[in-house]
Amino acid sequence: MIYKIKLLRLIILFTKEHVITLKVPILLPDGNRKTNLLCFDAILHSHYLWELTVFTSGVCKNTINGKEYMVSEGYITILGPNHTHSIVSQTPSHTHRDIFIEVSDLQAMCNNFFDETFYKQLSDPNNPVVFKLSSHFAKELDYSLSLLDAAYIQQGNQDIIDSIIRSIIAFLLGQAFMNDNL
Repeated sequence: MIYKIKLLRLIILFTKEHVITLKVPILLPDGNRKTNLLCFDAILHSHYLWELTVFTSGVCKNTINGKEYMVSEGYITILGPNHTHSIVSQTPSHTHRDIFIEVSDLQAMCNNFFDETFYKQLSDPNNPVVFKLSSHFAKELDYSLSLLDAAYIQQGNQDIIDSIIRSIIAFLLGQAFMNDNL
């Protein structure tokens, strides 16, 4: 199992004619995994942790808080507990890699590297962070994350894996910040 359901979040949507109540699963990565390679669609859900998603192949419709984004190789999304999303492949196959970080760890990174408003901007459910890296860099990032995933599976040094993951997350946060994605 890659994920386990922590809780169900109740979401209420208001339309002109109806009030719709949804129970949305809140997912946690199974065990201490920091990254997963996925090749399947994802139902509407949210996360207890922060999730940075790197799209590595194919084309997907990523619906975040009701807004649709078409994403393909090189796209990055940065989503936290205030975001709900689903991923539906628009091509015969797709892959994406999720990276996870605890809420308190991401808050600390934001406070250390950016100004005090940065974390609030990341958390804004009305303005999810979606941006594109170059295809070359996306492939390098995917390769690096696959090596870290393999090291985790082989019970490698977890402290080193965590440090490398944090440096990758810091880099992606910097890209979001510099590319005016907030």
